Amino acid sequence: MFDPYMVNRFVTHHLAGYNRASRNTIRARLRRVSEALLGDDAVGKFKALGKADAVTPYTVAEQATLEGWSRAQTSVERRTSAAALLSLGFGAGLTGAEIIRQRLEHVAEVGAALIVRVAGDNEREVPVLHEWDAGLHARLQFMDGEGWAFRTDQRGGNINLITDFVSRTGPEVPLQTRRMRATWLVGHLERGTPLKLLLRTAGLQSAEALDRVLPFVHD
Repeated sequence: MFDPYMVNRFVTHHLAGYNRASRNTIRARLRRVSEALLGDDAVGKFKALGKADAVTPYTVAEQATLEGWSRAQTSVERRTSAAALLSLGFGAGLTGAEIIRQRLEHVAEVGAALIVRVAGDNEREVPVLHEWDAGLHARLQFMDGEGWAFRTDQRGGNINLITDFVSRTGPEVPLQTRRMRATWLVGHLERGTPLKLLLRTAGLQSAEALDRVLPFVHD
């Protein structure tokens, strides 16, 4: 269980939703146990963690890899769930908790656009970016417009739902909802979306919340 391969796999797939500092801390403790149990068999066999933090936007190539992963799922339920996950993350900038709670009854077609009504503390309406709306359309069709946007049999309160789903058939690029949201925020800033509108649509209370993604916005 504490073989370096298993530790690396656990950190990569099951801790994908944690920030880099937390992953480093947890992995360091697991490495100590591994080295104590396995001795030389554990030394020097741990992969370096990637430098991409939770706020680093995904590149175009990484987004394409994640889309390919969603299409490769083994059932229509899993494919449409994965597609909706990407649509709500990259296309609407929802947080992981909001994606888990999102109901299809709260998604409306207005003209050529899909509008997601987000419930909860940051209740708001978010238009889905056109380049990412196909996955949510597919989920709406599969579910006849009713039920959970992500995972049919869930109850809306499992905070590990996305991590568990991704860990079963993990994509080559670790999927993190915070990185999808960062990608969405940077995209809107580069499009010139008015600041007040962006804050309202993102459910943010002040512009200070954008400080962490500003370094990734092209001048």
